[in-house]
Order: sequence, then C-alpha cells, then structure tokens
Amino acid sequence: MGKKNANGGGSIYQRKDGRWEGIAYVLTTDGTHKRRSVYGKTWDDAHDKLTRLKADSNNGLPVATSKQSLGDFLTYWLANALPVRLS
Repeated sequence: MGKKNANGGGSIYQRKDGRWEGIAYVLTTDGTHKRRSVYGKTWDDAHDKLTRLKADSNNGLPVATSKQSLGDFLTYWLANALPVRLS
C-alpha cells in the first residue's frame, strides 16, 4: 500500500513492472501546466524525484516541451528563469 500525498502534491503509484511512478502538473516554457512523470525503484525514490520536480516548477523553472528546440529553451531560460534565481 502506497503512502498518501497532500492535495496538489501529485500522485505516486506502483506500476505492473514493479517501478513506482510519480505524476504531477508542472510549469512548461509556454506558461501552461502539463502532466509529467518521474520513476523510481521505491516509493521514496519516486517521491524524492517528484518533490524536486514540483520544487523546480514552483521556483519558476519550467520543463521543456517536446516541440521546443534547445536554443529556444535557453533563450527563454536566460530571459525568465535566470533573473528570478539571481534576485
């Protein structure tokens, strides 16, 4: 039986292959929120990865979308995420 996350903290469940999957909505570079998954061998591994993913999203560091090039992401990051971290 898995542990329970707080409301808005994402979901963690065990897959058929034995791995644990954590899912949460995170900020993307275009300003929307999308569902992203992280995986771990144990519930605690998945929870740690999910916590880091949510913390990065809450600090304004977006995840890259599959349709965006690296150059576009770096341009966005320099303009938006870097000034937030420097202040």
